[in-house]
Amino acid sequence: MKAANQVIRLANVARSNHLELIKRTDSGMTAVRGRLRPAARGVHPVKNGSFRQKVITALGIQGIEHVFDRRKHPLERLLWIILVGSAMYGSFFIGMYQLDHFYASPTVTQFDKNYREWVGTMPAATFCFRDRFDRARAIDYITTRYNLSKTDDIERILALFQALVNVTVSDFSALAPFMTISEQNNYANITLSLLSAPLLFDVDILSVVSAVHPRHDVAINSFDPAYNDLPIKQVITERGICYTLNAPLSRLQYTRENGYNTISISKSKCFLALIRCCVHSTRQYLLHSPYELATSDVQFAVMDETDELVASYMVLETVASDRLRDLSVKQRSCVFHDENYQGFQLYSYNLCVMRCRAARALEFCHCKPHFYPFIDGPACTIDGLRCLAKHPSWHDKQPCRCLKPCTEIVYYVMSATRSHWATEGGIPFKQKASFRWEMIQPKTRLRRDVLFTFEDLLVSFGGGIALFVGKDMMAFAEFPIFLITEALRRTAASIQRRT
Repeated sequence: MKAANQVIRLANVARSNHLELIKRTDSGMTAVRGRLRPAARGVHPVKNGSFRQKVITALGIQGIEHVFDRRKHPLERLLWIILVGSAMYGSFFIGMYQLDHFYASPTVTQFDKNYREWVGTMPAATFCFRDRFDRARAIDYITTRYNLSKTDDIERILALFQALVNVTVSDFSALAPFMTISEQNNYANITLSLLSAPLLFDVDILSVVSAVHPRHDVAINSFDPAYNDLPIKQVITERGICYTLNAPLSRLQYTRENGYNTISISKSKCFLALIRCCVHSTRQYLLHSPYELATSDVQFAVMDETDELVASYMVLETVASDRLRDLSVKQRSCVFHDENYQGFQLYSYNLCVMRCRAARALEFCHCKPHFYPFIDGPACTIDGLRCLAKHPSWHDKQPCRCLKPCTEIVYYVMSATRSHWATEGGIPFKQKASFRWEMIQPKTRLRRDVLFTFEDLLVSFGGGIALFVGKDMMAFAEFPIFLITEALRRTAASIQRRT
């Protein structure tokens, strides 16, 4: 009986000890949870501490409290300073690197090979005559505009007009007889009085070179009969008077106002076109993008009077994503054709070069040459052209900082066959030449797209801060709220003390 009572007593003691251990464990875990529980958002646990403690608590950056804890060893605090500083620097470095990447090169150029859905664009053609002076038309123009009866005066003006027709951006040699007064140069002596007369002092050079230029006799034969009636427009280029077709941008160079309303672009899945030239002069021709202009820097191909030329062209097209328009011009380093850039509604690389050259001409001689009718400013007279001849650097395009267009079409010659028709003894056939070009369907093209968007920039900022600091944007948003709240609290306390 005594043994049983002793066993029961020992069991009760063990049970009470076990309950006490459980009670102590629960109270300890409760205390630990209280210490480990993070402060609720917007509620700062330090209510009556110093302002420094409140700032540290509001920031909530891990490890920063150890930096200002004076109870820790100086070496330990130094270690925490290094760790926290390295984390802050890493976050700042990643953010600045991503920001530079966003502003410097957020775009990418990649290959596009889904050619079955593409629609091709027929190229624009610009052709010029070697012989640009029609004597009969020039005589009619002189007799209509000027009241001259002496044959010698008419011949002198004809010589001057022929020189004006042959003037190009890079070659003013045709005006050499009219620039230097010399006893050995008859044109210089006898033209001096004519140039000083009112009838030639303010002559409209563009009207003169357009009126005395030969008319073209060109027939178009295309793979689609609907394109046989494409309008061929007379334009003024840096090479002088030329003709162009299927070039919407060339409306800026039209010599007649009534041509501005016609813009023709031919697009088809069949890359074939034929042009037949029936003219009595050697010609120069160039195929280029419909959204580009021909300049004196581009080399033209030459065709004789009875040449038959068949050429095949490969197309390299660069297209652009619509998202590119959301970036600035500096970010994408290109300009769209229909974008308002530097006060102009249309843009192309050669057009930018022309505007730059016209600006330099206005700077040197206070006038623009007749090659640029689309530029505002006084047009150059014969004296203005003389002035430009003394400054040959005015047409240098090196100082021009022109950007490439975002969309571009370049044509490369893949093959060409030239035939010259003539009878025995060198007697040519009827003065008739033809030029046929055909387009090879491309299977690759380039596409400009946005690689690093503004949304990607925000994500990279958040990732860098979370990696090095361990905080998110909402946590940092609490700090300005804390500053405002603390300022209001101190202001209210100051007002209360005064009252």
